[in-house]
Amino acid sequence: NFNNVGTTFGEKVLRQKERGNCVFHWDGVRRCLLHLVEKLRLRVVGVIFENWRAWDGPLEDLQQVHGVPEDIRRLCEHVEETPKIAAHHQ
Repeated sequence: NFNNVGTTFGEKVLRQKERGNCVFHWDGVRRCLLHLVEKLRLRVVGVIFENWRAWDGPLEDLQQVHGVPEDIRRLCEHVEETPKIAAHHQ
């Protein structure tokens, strides 16, 4: 899912600290998709929480993005934006 990829990229590659409860960065998802789609020739269905807000752009000019960036949508066969559900088992 996009959440794990973008958060791991932000923490481990960019070494970001939490900014407004988010270390997720869309460039991790972008790089992953480019590898899967262009190099491995796979079709991808992306999954992310709906109304997702996260960082994108170079570190010196970070922008908060609401929703899935269009270039990422174009790399996917489909993007499923799922609601967060608060339940006792989560």
